[in-house]
Amino acid sequence: MKDARSLVRTFTIAALLPLVPVISCREAPTAPRATPGTSSRTLTSTAGTSITRLQAKDNSAAGQQQVSVLLGQQTTAGNLVVVAFDYEGAELTSITDSQGNTFTLAGSEVTSPGGARTRMYYANNIKGGTEQVTIALDRGADILEINVAEYSGADPVSPLDASAQTSGTQASVNIPIVTTADNDVLVAYCKGDRRCTEGSGEGFIGFLHLNSQNVLEDKTAGAAGTYSVTVANNKQQADDGFALVAAAFKPLSAVATVVVAPDTSTIAFGATTSLTATLADSRGNVLTGRTVTWSSSNADIATVDATGLVTGITAGTATITATAEGQSGTATVTVLPPPPVTFVQAKARGQAAQTLSVPFNAATAAGNLVVVAFDYTGTTFTSITDSQGNVFTQVGSEVTSPGGAATRMYYAKNINGGPETVTVTLGDSTSSLEVYIAEYHGADPVSPLDGSAQNAGPTDSPVTSGLFVTTSANDRVVAYCVGDTYCHPGPGFASRSTLHDNLLEDRKVGAAGSFAATAFAGSGWGIVAGAFRQRISGAPLPPPTATTVRARGAGQ
Repeated sequence: MKDARSLVRTFTIAALLPLVPVISCREAPTAPRATPGTSSRTLTSTAGTSITRLQAKDNSAAGQQQVSVLLGQQTTAGNLVVVAFDYEGAELTSITDSQGNTFTLAGSEVTSPGGARTRMYYANNIKGGTEQVTIALDRGADILEINVAEYSGADPVSPLDASAQTSGTQASVNIPIVTTADNDVLVAYCKGDRRCTEGSGEGFIGFLHLNSQNVLEDKTAGAAGTYSVTVANNKQQADDGFALVAAAFKPLSAVATVVVAPDTSTIAFGATTSLTATLADSRGNVLTGRTVTWSSSNADIATVDATGLVTGITAGTATITATAEGQSGTATVTVLPPPPVTFVQAKARGQAAQTLSVPFNAATAAGNLVVVAFDYTGTTFTSITDSQGNVFTQVGSEVTSPGGAATRMYYAKNINGGPETVTVTLGDSTSSLEVYIAEYHGADPVSPLDGSAQNAGPTDSPVTSGLFVTTSANDRVVAYCVGDTYCHPGPGFASRSTLHDNLLEDRKVGAAGSFAATAFAGSGWGIVAGAFRQRISGAPLPPPTATTVRARGAGQ
């Protein structure tokens, strides 16, 4: 055991551990109330090293309600302060210090045959700086004796490994204390009704001997196990007794294993799951307050943040690794393929008007796709808006049937969701304005449009949008056909709305390639088609920005 400051190689754990407000130390009706206060700070780690006593000081008084001990040197942030004291003729009110640290009772109070009530407290992960510890009682005590010591190298989160206490009148005192960690420091305080001194044969070093009656001693233990705490009760009369309190404080052990749980996970495309890393030392004791670094073997498939939250980006499998102090653990995360683009609902209205609004029958879902197709005659397009403030983008360009029906298609991606009404406004009133709206689930929220085409033709000609090339598999092709008399769905297409014998249709296609939307018409026709891809990016998305699409002239 070193009795002076020594140079210890340290490193900083980049994690802030908040201290809870100093809580009541009450373990029994006579326990003190500590002073409220909170703080957060970086832990200074000496992982795998021993605990070293840096300084110690004592003080005592009779007839006083409170007594303080001021350590002679500045304390170091992250260290451990141990306070042992005894008192008679009063009740303990509080234990506080000048730094606002939290004090915790080690074990329980024990009383000597002569009536000396004896306790030990500790403050872990201290703030550092000037340190003055104060013990307050409810009235002036017959005697109040305080011993304070600072240690480096203790576990800053959970330093107490074991405790023991006893009292009696025997001359030779020997009590067991069982440690679970290697290289604990054993600290013992003996209050003698006559006089306590160090025990022999167990390697304890007495470093404070207040009033030549008491002893505060310590020793560094070896491997985890059972140790004997010894003191000598130097009695002069048969009933001269003692009170002994002892505690084992463990060092900040090195990380030996990292276990990530769950070790296998399957998540949906774009979904998240939380992983946890459990750190342990070589004896399997769980370690806390350490920095854990997370990484992914393939961030294109799954990403992981600093808290272990995994996000599925693309279908496939990735290995997620948690690393602490050179040790690592892994978990396997499988990301399922994205769901296909599927039809949800549709609605259509038509009338002679300059502005026409169409509401969905049911609320829309956030993140979905809304497709809007419409036709009009005798005027120009002005704007398309909706009740959610979504962004609308045109599919291809306007096309006009031989009968003069101007036809357009727009879409809004990654919609806000909720009740939805779409409004189309023209430059002037028209004798025929027809608006079709449809909601789809599963489209890519960032870049859903994969291809488009538009076309117009005379009576009895095959209705086709013309070829367009897709780059993603499993697109949903949505087409709007306006017939000067009627339009019916083409092979493989599902009819979604047929207001006034026009047609909103869609179909799912397979591998990426060249496609065309088809239909049947009884006379002249115009058709606009767009291919919408399923989600290709699982990354978190920004909210859409509200805008209004406005035309700058006819034919746009």
